[in-house]
Amino acid sequence: MGVRNDAHGADKFGFKSLAGVNWNLPDTVLVEHAIRNGEGTLVQGGALCAETGVHAGRSPKDKHVVVDALTENTVWWGGNRKLSGANLQLLHDDMIAHARGKTLYA
Repeated sequence: MGVRNDAHGADKFGFKSLAGVNWNLPDTVLVEHAIRNGEGTLVQGGALCAETGVHAGRSPKDKHVVVDALTENTVWWGGNRKLSGANLQLLHDDMIAHARGKTLYA
């Protein structure tokens, strides 16, 4: 069961018009939610099995560091990808819009 969006400060991060926010749920409750939402099933022995599809894990090329006055000359850019503050804001705004109307888990 979710709580008000502002109960733990989700609104301070820009989240608005959410269906709900679930904070620090115990693992048993998370499993119940996953099963109820069709996101997984219980297998023999009681473990949750969730099919992630073909896009599982994190892509190393999707890791970026925001370049600013602090990082410009202190980060090794040969192994890290730059992201401007403006592009970070665009990603943040897109994520907030995508979350609208959804139930989040934190």
